[in-house]
Amino acid sequence: MSGRYAEAIDHVTVDGQDFGWPCYEGWSPGANFAAALEPDYQNTGYCGKFVGAKEPFYAYAHTSYISADDSRGRTCGGKRNGRGPDQNGSVISAIGFTDNASATYPAQFKKALYFGDLLRQCIWTMQPPNNVPQTFARGLQGGPVDLKAGQNGDLFYVDLVTSTIRRITHD
Repeated sequence: MSGRYAEAIDHVTVDGQDFGWPCYEGWSPGANFAAALEPDYQNTGYCGKFVGAKEPFYAYAHTSYISADDSRGRTCGGKRNGRGPDQNGSVISAIGFTDNASATYPAQFKKALYFGDLLRQCIWTMQPPNNVPQTFARGLQGGPVDLKAGQNGDLFYVDLVTSTIRRITHD
C-alpha cells in the first residue's frame, strides 16, 4: 500500500505522539508495516523532523475493500461494473464512538469506534479487542462528515451531500 493512496486512523496514547503526517500516511506492508512515505512531501525538507513516526491504529488503501462483507457484496467502494474496489479515492471523513446506552443496538455495536468515508458513502464499526472492521451502514444517500451518539445511544451523522442530520437506529 502506498501512503499516497491510503486512509488512516491514528490512536494517540501519549502527549506529542508523532504519526508523521503529511510526510507519512497509512502503513506499508512491504516495510514491516512502517509508516508509508508520501512521495510528494519527501523532497521538501519538511519531512526530516519525522523520525520514528508511529504506525496508524488502522489503515486501508483506496483500492481495497474494508470489510469481508464489502468484498462479498461488492459494496462500499465497489466499481459499478462489479470488478473490484473503486480506484477513484476514499476519505475518512467522520469518526465517532458509542457507549453502552443504546437500547436497540446489539452488543457488537456498543462501546465501539465508528468511521465513515464520504466518497464510499458507508460507515464501519470496530470493537475491541479484535478491532476488525464490520460494515455498519452502506449505500448512504450522501456522505457522512461527523458521527455522534445521541442520548439514547443511537448513532447520528451529518450528511454533507444532502445537508441533513441522519439517525441510524437498529431494529
